[in-house]
Amino acid sequence: SKAAAAAVVAAAAAATAARRLPPIVLKTQLYTVLSDRTAVDLDVEELRRQGRIRLFKLAIGADEYVILLTSDYLTIIRNMIATHTQLQQQQQQSEVAPTAVANRNHQHQQQQQQNGHSSDGGGSKKHLDIATTL
Repeated sequence: SKAAAAAVVAAAAAATAARRLPPIVLKTQLYTVLSDRTAVDLDVEELRRQGRIRLFKLAIGADEYVILLTSDYLTIIRNMIATHTQLQQQQQQSEVAPTAVANRNHQHQQQQQQNGHSSDGGGSKKHLDIATTL
């Protein structure tokens, strides 16, 4: 019947309004709203075959399923991918920044050494060599 489909969509819309939880419906919730369990099972299976919903089996019950609209499922997956990509980019940037600083420090030290200055503030290397030969 169309009642099960309407109940799935209505429950998903209500869950979406809450927005902190994924917009899910328990199959047992449909059984309590609609009196014909067989009709619920047939309608849910038809929606699944059409690709309009996804079913997820819960480990807490022998016949406990979560129903999620496919469009909501895809949105959740896309958001997770976007978040993961953004975190990877931030991590790569945080790894590049210290390397860039270290490279600049190394270049600065090389320039000082080429100009006859030591990086430890103890004067030029030429002066140390002269002092040790005297």
